[in-house]
Amino acid sequence: MAGKISLARSVQLLAQVTDTGNAVDGGAGMGSTGKELISVVSPGRRVIAYEPFPGNHRFWNDMDHRIELRKTALGASYGEMTLRVSSAVSADSDWGRKGREGYSSLGFITGGPPQGLFDTAVRVVRGDDDLSLDVPIGVVKLDLQGGEEAAITGMQSLFADSVNLAWIEMLAASTALLQQLEDFNFRVFDTEYLFKGEPTSESDRYFKPTGGTFKLSTDKVAWHG
Repeated sequence: MAGKISLARSVQLLAQVTDTGNAVDGGAGMGSTGKELISVVSPGRRVIAYEPFPGNHRFWNDMDHRIELRKTALGASYGEMTLRVSSAVSADSDWGRKGREGYSSLGFITGGPPQGLFDTAVRVVRGDDDLSLDVPIGVVKLDLQGGEEAAITGMQSLFADSVNLAWIEMLAASTALLQQLEDFNFRVFDTEYLFKGEPTSESDRYFKPTGGTFKLSTDKVAWHG
Protein backbone atom coordinates (compact mmCIF):
# COMPACT_ATOMS: atom_id res chain seq x y z
CA MET A 1 0.00 0.00 0.00
CA ALA A 2 1.38 3.39 -0.88
CA GLY A 3 0.47 7.00 -1.18
CA LYS A 4 -0.04 9.67 1.46
CA ILE A 5 -2.88 11.56 -0.21
CA SER A 6 -5.67 9.52 1.40
CA LEU A 7 -3.98 8.81 4.74
CA ALA A 8 -5.51 11.75 6.61
CA ARG A 9 -8.96 10.94 5.25
CA SER A 10 -8.58 7.30 6.30
CA VAL A 11 -7.74 8.34 9.87
CA GLN A 12 -10.65 10.78 9.87
CA LEU A 13 -13.02 7.94 9.02
CA LEU A 14 -11.47 5.77 11.73
CA ALA A 15 -11.95 8.56 14.29
CA GLN A 16 -15.68 8.61 13.49
CA VAL A 17 -16.14 5.07 14.74
CA THR A 18 -13.47 4.61 17.45
CA ASP A 19 -10.60 6.22 19.31
CA THR A 20 -7.69 6.30 16.88
CA GLY A 21 -5.13 5.88 19.65
CA ASN A 22 -1.65 7.31 19.14
CA ALA A 23 -0.12 7.21 15.67
CA VAL A 24 3.34 6.02 14.60
CA ASP A 25 5.08 7.62 11.63
CA GLY A 26 7.92 5.31 10.60
CA GLY A 27 10.29 6.96 8.13
CA ALA A 28 9.06 10.42 9.01
CA GLY A 29 11.29 12.48 6.71
CA MET A 30 10.57 16.19 7.19
CA GLY A 31 7.43 15.56 9.24
CA SER A 32 4.77 16.26 6.60
CA THR A 33 2.87 13.05 7.37
CA GLY A 34 3.10 13.71 11.10
CA LYS A 35 1.44 17.08 10.56
CA GLU A 36 -1.36 15.39 8.64
CA LEU A 37 -1.84 12.76 11.31
CA ILE A 38 -1.92 15.10 14.31
CA SER A 39 -4.74 17.05 12.70
CA VAL A 40 -7.01 14.00 12.46
CA VAL A 41 -6.21 11.67 15.39
CA SER A 42 -8.61 11.58 18.31
CA PRO A 43 -8.40 14.40 20.89
CA GLY A 44 -5.53 13.98 23.34
CA ARG A 45 -3.63 11.54 21.13
CA ARG A 46 -0.08 11.99 19.85
CA VAL A 47 2.17 11.12 16.91
CA ILE A 48 5.46 9.29 17.57
CA ALA A 49 7.76 9.81 14.59
CA TYR A 50 10.87 7.76 13.76
CA GLU A 51 13.47 9.38 11.50
CA PRO A 52 17.12 8.28 11.80
CA PHE A 53 18.76 10.34 9.04
CA PRO A 54 20.60 13.35 10.56
CA GLY A 55 20.14 15.40 7.39
CA ASN A 56 16.38 15.46 8.01
CA HIS A 57 16.38 16.49 11.64
CA ARG A 58 16.71 20.25 11.14
CA PHE A 59 13.31 20.30 9.46
CA TRP A 60 11.73 19.38 12.80
CA ASN A 61 12.42 22.74 14.45
CA ASP A 62 9.21 24.33 15.78
CA MET A 63 7.21 21.14 15.20
CA ASP A 64 3.85 20.76 16.99
CA HIS A 65 4.58 19.61 20.55
CA ARG A 66 2.15 16.72 20.10
CA ILE A 67 4.51 15.21 17.50
CA GLU A 68 7.54 13.55 19.07
CA LEU A 69 10.64 12.90 16.97
CA ARG A 70 12.70 9.83 17.84
CA LYS A 71 16.02 9.79 15.99
CA THR A 72 16.09 6.01 15.69
CA ALA A 73 14.98 3.39 13.15
CA LEU A 74 12.30 0.73 13.56
CA GLY A 75 13.41 -2.86 13.04
CA ALA A 76 13.10 -6.45 14.16
CA SER A 77 15.70 -6.21 16.95
CA TYR A 78 17.77 -3.73 18.92
CA GLY A 79 21.26 -2.75 17.82
CA GLU A 80 23.36 -0.43 15.72
CA MET A 81 23.12 -0.77 11.95
CA THR A 82 23.93 1.30 8.88
CA LEU A 83 21.46 3.61 7.20
CA ARG A 84 22.51 3.35 3.56
CA VAL A 85 21.62 6.62 1.79
CA SER A 86 22.32 6.82 -1.93
CA SER A 87 21.89 10.58 -2.25
CA ALA A 88 20.65 13.76 -0.57
CA VAL A 89 19.12 16.93 -1.99
CA SER A 90 21.77 19.19 -3.49
CA ALA A 91 21.75 22.97 -3.21
CA ASP A 92 21.32 23.48 -6.98
CA SER A 93 18.33 21.14 -7.36
CA ASP A 94 14.66 22.18 -7.39
CA TRP A 95 14.26 20.96 -3.82
CA GLY A 96 17.53 22.55 -2.77
CA ARG A 97 16.43 25.96 -4.03
CA LYS A 98 13.33 25.55 -1.86
CA GLY A 99 15.45 25.22 1.29
CA ARG A 100 15.55 21.43 1.45
CA GLU A 101 19.28 20.94 0.91
CA GLY A 102 20.59 17.86 2.74
CA TYR A 103 17.22 16.08 2.88
CA SER A 104 16.89 12.45 1.81
CA SER A 105 14.09 9.90 1.67
CA LEU A 106 16.25 7.16 0.16
CA GLY A 107 17.78 5.53 3.23
CA PHE A 108 17.41 1.85 4.12
CA ILE A 109 18.77 -0.18 7.03
CA THR A 110 21.50 -2.72 6.31
CA GLY A 111 24.42 -4.50 7.95
CA GLY A 112 28.09 -3.60 7.65
CA PRO A 113 29.82 -0.28 8.31
CA PRO A 114 28.91 3.04 6.65
CA GLN A 115 30.61 3.36 3.26
CA GLY A 116 28.95 6.02 1.12
CA LEU A 117 29.10 9.78 1.52
CA PHE A 118 25.67 9.96 3.17
CA ASP A 119 25.71 6.62 5.05
CA THR A 120 25.43 6.84 8.82
CA ALA A 121 25.37 4.49 11.80
CA VAL A 122 21.95 4.52 13.48
CA ARG A 123 20.29 2.90 16.46
CA VAL A 124 17.53 0.40 15.66
CA VAL A 125 14.69 -0.30 18.12
CA ARG A 126 11.77 -2.71 18.38
CA GLY A 127 8.45 -0.91 18.33
CA ASP A 128 6.86 -3.29 20.84
CA ASP A 129 9.41 -2.23 23.45
CA ASP A 130 10.10 1.37 22.48
CA LEU A 131 6.38 2.23 22.36
CA SER A 132 5.37 0.38 25.52
CA LEU A 133 4.69 3.67 27.35
CA ASP A 134 2.83 5.18 24.39
CA VAL A 135 0.00 2.67 23.99
CA PRO A 136 -2.55 2.39 22.59
CA ILE A 137 -1.10 2.60 19.09
CA GLY A 138 -4.00 2.57 16.66
CA VAL A 139 -2.46 3.96 13.45
CA VAL A 140 0.87 3.01 11.88
CA LYS A 141 2.47 4.48 8.76
CA LEU A 142 5.66 2.84 7.46
CA ASP A 143 7.76 4.19 4.59
CA LEU A 144 11.11 2.47 5.15
CA GLN A 145 12.46 1.72 1.68
CA GLY A 146 12.10 -2.04 2.09
CA GLY A 147 12.41 -2.23 5.88
CA GLU A 148 8.69 -2.54 6.52
CA GLU A 149 8.68 -6.29 7.12
CA ALA A 150 11.40 -6.01 9.79
CA ALA A 151 9.60 -3.12 11.46
CA ILE A 152 6.35 -5.08 11.66
CA THR A 153 8.24 -8.06 13.10
CA GLY A 154 9.38 -5.74 15.90
CA MET A 155 5.80 -4.53 16.42
CA GLN A 156 3.97 -7.86 16.47
CA SER A 157 2.26 -7.29 19.81
CA LEU A 158 1.04 -3.84 18.79
CA PHE A 159 -0.30 -5.09 15.47
CA ALA A 160 -2.07 -7.96 17.21
CA ASP A 161 -3.52 -5.89 20.06
CA SER A 162 -4.29 -2.32 19.02
CA VAL A 163 -3.39 -1.28 15.45
CA ASN A 164 -6.53 -0.66 13.41
CA LEU A 165 -5.08 1.10 10.38
CA ALA A 166 -1.70 0.46 8.75
CA TRP A 167 -0.47 2.55 5.83
CA ILE A 168 2.55 0.80 4.34
CA GLU A 169 4.74 1.49 1.33
CA MET A 170 5.58 -1.52 -0.80
CA LEU A 171 8.49 -1.11 -3.20
CA ALA A 172 7.70 -4.46 -4.81
CA ALA A 173 5.34 -7.34 -4.24
CA SER A 174 6.32 -9.01 -0.97
CA THR A 175 4.60 -12.27 -0.13
CA ALA A 176 6.07 -12.25 3.38
CA LEU A 177 4.85 -8.73 4.11
CA LEU A 178 1.37 -9.49 2.84
CA GLN A 179 1.32 -12.68 4.89
CA GLN A 180 2.26 -10.72 8.02
CA LEU A 181 -0.71 -8.41 7.56
CA GLU A 182 -3.07 -11.26 6.79
CA ASP A 183 -1.90 -13.08 9.92
CA PHE A 184 -3.04 -10.03 11.91
CA ASN A 185 -6.43 -10.21 10.13
CA PHE A 186 -5.94 -7.01 8.15
CA ARG A 187 -7.84 -6.42 4.96
CA VAL A 188 -5.15 -5.51 2.44
CA PHE A 189 -5.74 -3.27 -0.57
CA ASP A 190 -3.88 -0.90 -2.88
CA THR A 191 -4.43 2.82 -2.60
CA GLU A 192 -2.06 4.46 -5.03
CA TYR A 193 1.03 3.86 -7.13
CA LEU A 194 4.02 6.12 -7.69
CA PHE A 195 5.46 6.15 -11.20
CA LYS A 196 8.74 7.72 -12.33
CA GLY A 197 8.75 9.58 -15.62
CA GLU A 198 5.86 10.99 -17.62
CA PRO A 199 2.54 9.13 -18.14
CA THR A 200 2.54 7.10 -21.34
CA SER A 201 -0.12 5.63 -23.60
CA GLU A 202 0.66 2.24 -22.07
CA SER A 203 0.22 3.46 -18.49
CA ASP A 204 -3.00 5.24 -19.49
CA ARG A 205 -4.52 1.85 -20.36
CA TYR A 206 -4.34 0.70 -16.74
CA PHE A 207 -3.91 3.72 -14.46
CA LYS A 208 -5.60 7.07 -14.03
CA PRO A 209 -3.32 9.91 -12.88
CA THR A 210 -4.55 11.39 -9.59
CA GLY A 211 -2.73 14.67 -10.15
CA GLY A 212 -0.11 16.34 -12.29
CA THR A 213 3.54 15.39 -12.54
CA PHE A 214 5.95 16.62 -9.89
CA LYS A 215 9.64 16.51 -9.02
CA LEU A 216 11.01 13.96 -6.56
CA SER A 217 13.85 14.85 -4.19
CA THR A 218 16.18 13.28 -6.78
CA ASP A 219 14.95 15.85 -9.36
CA LYS A 220 13.25 13.09 -11.38
CA VAL A 221 9.72 13.58 -12.69
CA ALA A 222 7.00 11.36 -11.18
CA TRP A 223 3.23 11.02 -10.92
CA HIS A 224 0.65 9.16 -8.83
CA GLY A 225 -1.98 6.87 -10.32
